[in-house]
Amino acid sequence: MPSSTTINKALSITATTSGLSCSFAGGCTYAIESSGLTAALMNSSNTVTICSNVCQLRLDLSDSNSAVCQIPSLATTHSVEEYRISKS
Repeated sequence: MPSSTTINKALSITATTSGLSCSFAGGCTYAIESSGLTAALMNSSNTVTICSNVCQLRLDLSDSNSAVCQIPSLATTHSVEEYRISKS
């Protein structure tokens, strides 16, 4: 059951990475331009999710105006069966 969420201080997103092509294995970076987003992601339990998976914040690539995260692997029926994405 989804939890209810209250946004106390909404941030304005001015741009995001467009035209991104990444494999099921993940590892690509995704940038979100929004003043204060990096701090918000560092100082709380806020996350950026892609297909219900947490996109890990990359502090080495982020700054006060842009948060950059690393896209996780994406386990779908196709990627599990065809590419064994969730098998060692």
